[in-house]
Amino acid sequence: MVRKESGNKMHKIGNDDECTMQIMGSDVVIPESFPTDIPIIWDAIIYQAIQTNDGISLVYETMLKPNEVDDIYNAYFNKSTIFIGELKITDFSSYYGVLKTYVIDRKDGSLSLQIIEGNEPDDGTMILILFTPNIGIEM
Repeated sequence: MVRKESGNKMHKIGNDDECTMQIMGSDVVIPESFPTDIPIIWDAIIYQAIQTNDGISLVYETMLKPNEVDDIYNAYFNKSTIFIGELKITDFSSYYGVLKTYVIDRKDGSLSLQIIEGNEPDDGTMILILFTPNIGIEM
């Protein structure tokens, strides 16, 4: 089954046992099963939300600078009590900009978050969030 709707591009692929929902465009709606404790920056323009039985990925852009985004997510990682593992941080800088990745285990699954600096001074900062629930937690 493939379903498309006007406006945002929405695709529902698979059957009821193996459902994948992919929504792309601007003003994309965050899936209801996305953990509400994970911060989404106030000026977020959400470009993509993909939900499968294996998890949810979300891609959005903010006009905040990478260091401001980093401060917000560092505060989240330092204050939340849902984490059970050690936070792994990778920083990578290249000609194309800065990429920072956070990976951590949670009581309800695992979380990977990437902060990607725009190439031009007026570009926004892209954020990619991947949440994978523990086995037995339904999406």
